Amino acid sequence: MQTKTRYIPKDLTETVSKPELNGAIVHHSKDLTRGMVWMQCFSGKGSKPVHNWLVKPERFEKVVAEFFASVESGMKAKAERRAAIKTRQTETLAGIKVGTVLVNTWGWEQTNVDFYEVLAVLPKSLKVAPIAKTYREEMFMAGHAMPRPGVIIGVAQTVRPTKFRKWNGQPVYESHYA
Repeated sequence: MQTKTRYIPKDLTETVSKPELNGAIVHHSKDLTRGMVWMQCFSGKGSKPVHNWLVKPERFEKVVAEFFASVESGMKAKAERRAAIKTRQTETLAGIKVGTVLVNTWGWEQTNVDFYEVLAVLPKSLKVAPIAKTYREEMFMAGHAMPRPGVIIGVAQTVRPTKFRKWNGQPVYESHYA
């Protein structure tokens, strides 16, 4: 495994870090040859700086605090997104058991319908197999499809539950082109 190293110019001799904020670190120089403080800000495992700034000395502390605050708010937002995804997955998996029929609709300028039967419920995913459907055309190139549970027509696959919705027992609209 190759490890990344950060290039830090030799002029940036001082460091302010907050390891609890995903390894956020600020390298800076107090060399005021131009009356400015040069700083590079890193976050996470990245080898390139997130920010590369020249700031006035009187603004340095404020800019560092703002950078750490933005890293912290980004971490909170990421944690909230992950929690929402986990909740959605848990809610989706709650009503699904072996034998449940799932629907996936997709397409551009047409609506394709695929039905799947649940073969196994895993902790974060489902093992499903595509099943056959009956199609009744009701208009020109459009109609409704119904699943045929137990008639497996393809290879089983492990998928995330968010891709599907539970079939409600009603015919599903489907259209096709040519």
